[in-house]
Amino acid sequence: MNFSVTLVGTRGRMGAMFHEAWGKRRPVHVVNRTRDGSGRAAFRDGDLANGIPLGDVVLLCVPAPAMPETLDRIRPYLREGQILSDVCSVKINPMRWMEERFDGPVVGTHPLFGPENGQTGGKVALVRGKNATDEAMDRVASLFREIGCVPFTATAAEHDSAVGITQSLHFALSAAYFSAAARHENLAPYVTPSFLRFLEAARSELTSGAAMFGEFSAANPLFPGILKELAATLQTAGPDELEKMVAEARVWFEE
Repeated sequence: MNFSVTLVGTRGRMGAMFHEAWGKRRPVHVVNRTRDGSGRAAFRDGDLANGIPLGDVVLLCVPAPAMPETLDRIRPYLREGQILSDVCSVKINPMRWMEERFDGPVVGTHPLFGPENGQTGGKVALVRGKNATDEAMDRVASLFREIGCVPFTATAAEHDSAVGITQSLHFALSAAYFSAAARHENLAPYVTPSFLRFLEAARSELTSGAAMFGEFSAANPLFPGILKELAATLQTAGPDELEKMVAEARVWFEE
């Protein structure tokens, strides 16, 4: 499919990755914030006017908290026939925000990988907006397929429930576990290889990735309910219940 893309926000790692990948294959236009004399970063009207209308697909590569302001700024420059999309790690609110401001087809996406992993084989969730046609879904899916990704469809609620567990809950559990451990002195002589493996697995999400994980966890409207479910489970975690939980957990290790 020969169509153009406008990427909004290519100074972040994901936006930069997609700019490089798609720029080798099709026309790509870029719109970024520019710092003014006071040092404040903002979109300039000229950049918006020269970039937003040119893309057949307008893909927002900004974090969820920046979505409403970004959409308000690009809204006057969107045209009929375009597809509006995003790469946010949550979907319920970004889908609502896009559809409140754009009557055309909206296709939400969430690439389930980071630049450090590369795109090849990376899964991408696609969420269909109420006005998205089959053609719009196919067009966005083809963008990701051409760079080696594997798109699949989901609802916004299904997506946010799932990533609330696979990403946000894992982040919260790691933070709680190592926070509790840090309150105890003299643990060093008792550290085991399994503890060190858990520590290493949590390293990136509790250091370089902490702001990102905290940001999209806070933006997920289903996450508080997931945390309550976990808290209720832990409150009943006596010896008998632990045995039951271990039995349930073993489903992940079945071949």
